[in-house]
Amino acid sequence: LPPPPPPPPSAEGYDHREALFGIPPYGGEISQQVYYSGTTMCEAEIDYSKGFPCVLGQVGACEPWKSPFILMVDRGDCTFVAKVRRAQAAGAAGVLIGDTMCQCDAVSAGTCTSDPGMACETFEPIMADDGSGADITVPSFLLFKQDADLIKAQLKQNSIVQVKMSWAIPAPDDRVEWEFWSSPSDTYSKNFEKTFAPAIEALGASQFFTPHYNIYDGVAYDCHNNDLTCGTRCSNHGNYCALDPDGDLEKGVSGADVVVETLRRLCIWQHYGADGIGAKWWAYTSRFVDECDEANFPSLTDTACADKVMKEAK
Repeated sequence: LPPPPPPPPSAEGYDHREALFGIPPYGGEISQQVYYSGTTMCEAEIDYSKGFPCVLGQVGACEPWKSPFILMVDRGDCTFVAKVRRAQAAGAAGVLIGDTMCQCDAVSAGTCTSDPGMACETFEPIMADDGSGADITVPSFLLFKQDADLIKAQLKQNSIVQVKMSWAIPAPDDRVEWEFWSSPSDTYSKNFEKTFAPAIEALGASQFFTPHYNIYDGVAYDCHNNDLTCGTRCSNHGNYCALDPDGDLEKGVSGADVVVETLRRLCIWQHYGADGIGAKWWAYTSRFVDECDEANFPSLTDTACADKVMKEAK
């Protein structure tokens, strides 16, 4: 019997994760036939005539994938960027990466079945840029395993499947709404935090800014009320955790210090960020990076510098 058809998506579509590289057509969509490579697209040599559905040519062999198309590939073996780059070279207009691991909560709910020998994972990974993704122009999504498996099953039956990848603009108006994700120990964002405040002031009400911070849920990682598990990485009896920035759990800056500084910045934003500009948040953050954040984050273990900077930022 043929496999059951994929369930219809909700009004919001299938749950997915969007790549942090490539060029999405915001406000537009890509609607094309899907081919499934049947591989991770990490092999040294890619055969563009393999995969599903197989369309037999005049010589009785499967014809190569015909552009434009959306290519589905399996997760694993190489980076997301490497997969999408190869799919782009093959002529794909968009890429769907089918996860091969279930989320643990989906296994518990009975909505996802793990492959033999495969463990579940707590979180769906982020499709991050590996540092080489500047040449990627096609957009890509990571699909959850339970959805990807049903689509693959249809394609393996040589069924024609069409997928629409869309990028809606929820509320087009006369301002840009944007978000910034970081951590007080994130070295990559420090130059941006030091220098971008004048641009925010110049943009004014034509933009609305919201900062966010990455913090680990200590309960999910079994750190709750268990100092032996996570040690100095967590605060509040293991509820909120961060990576140790200097890599030494015995001394120096701890993950708990990062959590405290994170809370301080969130508190400043809560009081001074309602206008979406947050001039005093920028004043504090840029001064902190400039005055307190040199030589391996020493100020995160001593609040004297943070207190000084808060007074300077008024």
